[in-house]
Amino acid sequence: LNDVLGGRGLSNNYSVIFKNFSTQEYNTTTETMQTELPGYVESLLLNSSPTNKEYSYRSFAPTSKLLIWMNILMTDIGLIPDKKVKITMQGKSLTLEKINGISP
Repeated sequence: LNDVLGGRGLSNNYSVIFKNFSTQEYNTTTETMQTELPGYVESLLLNSSPTNKEYSYRSFAPTSKLLIWMNILMTDIGLIPDKKVKITMQGKSLTLEKINGISP
């Protein structure tokens, strides 16, 4: 784990914003982030509306690794980056926006 994360050091606090995700897609993504991504510390749902959710995610993972892992995770759940979901990272803010809106 330390090799993957480049040593422990201080944890990073990320804001993860989900736009147009179904409840199932949101739950699957956040559960996977908590249980399968290396370096997870804690998370908390900050804001929620029918189409948007903001999630606080604390991890030892560096920004570059989290971005790579999120691309893989989205592909694994059937949301192909740049086709079905737009993934952007600005500083410590990660936005996941479904391109075709909410799933039926």
